Amino acid sequence: MRDDLPAPLQALRDYANKPVPAVDPADLRAVYEYGHHTAAKAGRHLSIGHSVYEQLCAPGADSLIVWYRSSMMSLAVQTLRAPITDAELQSMPPDAPVPFRKIPQTLCDDLNLSPLPDYVFEVFAQFPITGIPKGGMQGLPVDFPALISELLRASANSNPLP
Repeated sequence: MRDDLPAPLQALRDYANKPVPAVDPADLRAVYEYGHHTAAKAGRHLSIGHSVYEQLCAPGADSLIVWYRSSMMSLAVQTLRAPITDAELQSMPPDAPVPFRKIPQTLCDDLNLSPLPDYVFEVFAQFPITGIPKGGMQGLPVDFPALISELLRASANSNPLP
C-alpha cells in the first residue's frame, strides 16, 4: 500500500492517533449534502475541488476537517444502513460476538431518510474519529458500538414522546 497522501490531505496525519476537531453541524450538513446531491445528479462519485468545500463552510471553518468528517460519516452511514439480518445472525457460531451492525430498525430507518435527521449531523460533527495514520487506514476510524449508542441517545432526545 502506498503511504503518501496528496498534499491537501497531509494535515490529516496530525490526527493519526487523536480525534480530529469537532465541526459545526451546519457545515457538516452542507458538505455532506452537496457531495451526495452532486454524485446523485451525475450518477457516480465525483472529485470536488477543495475550494468548493471552503465556500460551503462558514468563514473560519477548517473545511478539510469538515470534508474528512463528512467522508467518514458517509462511509459509516452506508455501513449502518445495511444491518445484519436475523438469518445471518443465526448462521454465526454461538460464541461469536454480535456484530455492531445489528441496530434497531428505527435507527436504520432514520439513516435511510433523505435528508438525514439533524441529530445525525450533530453526532457526527463531534463524535471522536481519528485522522489517517501513516501506512493507511485499516477500516473506519470509528468506534461503531459507541457511535450507535450515541446516535440512539441523540435520536431519543430529538424525538421526545408527546
